[in-house]
Amino acid sequence: MTFRNFDTTLTELLDKYAPKRQVKTRVRVTAPWFDEDCRRCKAATRRLEKAYRRTPSDQSKLAWRLQFHSQRELFQKKLVSHWSAAIEECSGNSLALWSKLRRLLQPQSVIDCRLTADDFAHHFLSKIDRIRASTAAAPTPNIDDRAVHVSLMDFSPVTADEVAKILSKSPAEQCQLDPALTWLVKNTLRTSPTFSTTTL
Repeated sequence: MTFRNFDTTLTELLDKYAPKRQVKTRVRVTAPWFDEDCRRCKAATRRLEKAYRRTPSDQSKLAWRLQFHSQRELFQKKLVSHWSAAIEECSGNSLALWSKLRRLLQPQSVIDCRLTADDFAHHFLSKIDRIRASTAAAPTPNIDDRAVHVSLMDFSPVTADEVAKILSKSPAEQCQLDPALTWLVKNTLRTSPTFSTTTL
């Protein structure tokens, strides 16, 4: 019931303040170090390339090649500077450091998986059958009953500080079943007067 109320409340708030609407966007995956300087430099390289394509000459080709060489140097400088600063920020936090290094050393790639849902289901069913067969002769577990002197009848009301503490420590991850994006919920710590005294 509590989770249903949570989903319903967030859905109503989203429908009221941020109703769903259809938009068209072009998805461009850029490197985290690609900033406005890189964008301007790349645009200049494209202009010189188009000028060379329109009127090929040694002069226009040289200008294009020099600009392209300058672009490569800038990109390399931005890449090294970004990752050096990112790794430096993770000093003392091995979990965050490994997350950065994993992105740096193992770039994401598209894996062509030809397995079907039935293949996965068969794999796990076979695994369960093997476990049951290997433990069929095992003795029945002995479970001792323990008397409970104090029953849990209800939960103590949660405070705003406890909610803020949980949100601040929660990772900004979500799935399609969540009624609202996690980063949007976490952002209420900064915008809501209720959590105005909480420091992230």
